[in-house]
Amino acid sequence: MYDAARRIAICLIRDSQNAIHFGTLRREKHLNAIHFEALRCEEYLNAIHFGTLRREEYLNAIHFEALRRGEHLNAIHFGTLRRGVYLNAIHFGALRCEEYLNAIHFETLRRGEHLNAIHFGTLRCEEYLNAIHFGTLRRGEYLNAIYFEALRCEEYLNAIHFEALRREEYLNAIHFETLRCEEYLNAIHFEALRREEF
Repeated sequence: MYDAARRIAICLIRDSQNAIHFGTLRREKHLNAIHFEALRCEEYLNAIHFGTLRREEYLNAIHFEALRRGEHLNAIHFGTLRRGVYLNAIHFGALRCEEYLNAIHFETLRRGEHLNAIHFGTLRCEEYLNAIHFGTLRRGEYLNAIYFEALRCEEYLNAIHFEALRREEYLNAIHFETLRCEEYLNAIHFEALRREEF
């Protein structure tokens, strides 16, 4: 019975270690997913920046072509439009900065949530360890109960043995009493013989 309880305890400890290892792998996958999302955001910003550079080159090419054609007034008008585009680009850049700040804020909130999740996971691990500790105490009580039961069984066997010794003494007493009765009968017989001789 002790071996069975020991095997069950070993299986429970292995299950707890596997559960802790599985939780660690899940957290590692979560961190990898956050890192992958950050890389994707960075690639997206690089693509927008590269697209802006290509548009600028395109506008420069058009402007250079206009100057070459000698359409000076059109070029001045086109330059005004380009300045408007530039102001729009500044405005767009400001919006992008604001979006970026919002993204940083959102990422900060996500990190805060992640830290809260880690804290919550830590609390859950602590509760799990407390549960394991409580389970160990309960197992200790169970083993103590088995040991106490074994002592009671041993006392019971001792009592049976003591009872057997008492029975043996009783049988010896009966045997001794029988011998005494036999001696008494022999004495009576001897007395009868003496009387008969007399």
